[in-house]
Amino acid sequence: MIDYEDFVAGIRERTGLADARQVREVTWAVLASVAPRVGPEPRRELSRALPATMRAAVVLPGRREPELAGPDDMVGEISQRLGRPTDQARALTRAVLAQLCEVDPDTAGVVSRALGPRFAGLFEPVEQPAAGPAPLTEQQMVAALGALTNWAGDNRGITRTVVLPADRHLPLIHRVRREATALNHRAMIAEHGETITFSVCAPDSGDVTKLDIKLAARIDSAVIDMAFAG
Repeated sequence: MIDYEDFVAGIRERTGLADARQVREVTWAVLASVAPRVGPEPRRELSRALPATMRAAVVLPGRREPELAGPDDMVGEISQRLGRPTDQARALTRAVLAQLCEVDPDTAGVVSRALGPRFAGLFEPVEQPAAGPAPLTEQQMVAALGALTNWAGDNRGITRTVVLPADRHLPLIHRVRREATALNHRAMIAEHGETITFSVCAPDSGDVTKLDIKLAARIDSAVIDMAFAG
């Protein structure tokens, strides 16, 4: 049987996730998405190998076996389960499956063969932590806020409120959403009268990173363009 502490510790190291709850959520999401795709007998072997606290992740709620979709479909499902971008979901999936290969090669082999050669790439370890950029330090936050325009907050999140005529709100919001999508990120947007408030923080950890500052800078540029639009 796989040792729970070894399994989780390895996944934490591979992903860069510091929070034990997040590590468990990621592991659970990956196992729950893998289980329906491997067939009854490989699923039973996986269940027997897993620590008791994780076995429920591979129990199917119904009797019907789903169709075996491709790796992109499975990663998309994991992305939805975790509320993370697809590229992060793929890296996290690889981290969990690579750790399974390390702690129990026999069971990992059964799972890999059951999934088929199309899924082989998901069993390769990631070279860098999968959880995304590291949070900014307090000193870095001070410098970052100084380089932005009218942003306030701390390393848990930053906000900026702008005042614009109502007819310019929607074009600005669309522009900000495009910028966020280009960065594979998002900003929270709230309208009240002639004001729009933008809030930015990392959706996974709640800590501000360089990516958040980059999005805030793009929002600044969008606000300037919209303020001086003819």
